[in-house]
Amino acid sequence: MICLSNLLIEGTVRDSELKAYQVLRAMGFSEIDYEPVPNSTPDFLMNGRIGVEIRRLNSIEFEKANEDGLIDSVSKKAGTLLQEYGQPGTQSWWVLLLMKPPVPTWRDLKKKLRNLLQRFLASEERYPGVILEDESLRVEVLPFEFDADRCFLGPDVNIASTGGWAIAEMLEAIPRFAHEKLKKREHCRCHCDEWWLMFEDRISFGLRAQDVSRLRTLLPPIEGWDRVVCFRPYGTPSWIEL
Repeated sequence: MICLSNLLIEGTVRDSELKAYQVLRAMGFSEIDYEPVPNSTPDFLMNGRIGVEIRRLNSIEFEKANEDGLIDSVSKKAGTLLQEYGQPGTQSWWVLLLMKPPVPTWRDLKKKLRNLLQRFLASEERYPGVILEDESLRVEVLPFEFDADRCFLGPDVNIASTGGWAIAEMLEAIPRFAHEKLKKREHCRCHCDEWWLMFEDRISFGLRAQDVSRLRTLLPPIEGWDRVVCFRPYGTPSWIEL
């Protein structure tokens, strides 16, 4: 069996895919193959017949920032910074960065992040959660659930919305990204009896029960997918079906 946690550390699998795998296991599936056709659709094949595609559910604003190379640039530079902190001791930590518009320069971000991580390591008691939140940046650390050879892993970089209603952003993003994934399936070389689309919810990070009902009511039918699932990025596996 492929060890997805090792692939995550090596950078050959996305953290969203690892989390989706944990959600699928929590659903009760045990026969889950990662990329049955390497570097092609689907991301997972379950029970030899169900194809599963994974996609981060980001706001359209985030997607535009990513198109400009901002997210990838910060991810690469911050990842290099995190590698400066070597052996983990008893616990490795996954680092999450939420940048707030106007996005700070890398020079300012680097200085702030380095000082913050040094203070975190110097503390006798280290707790998961938000370790910084100011007008430009939110930093959170979570225990990494697998063995790793570094103290800090990631980072997971996101950009905060300038405002708006999470459900409205989800209503805009879900149909668009579902269609994009459907087009990608046209080149699939793996036959599947069913197709699932799983979104890692980076817009609401987990809707309240009343908002789930509202989203289901307002969301138009998603053509081409047998099941569409949204799962929470962090914590105990949690998901909703749309």
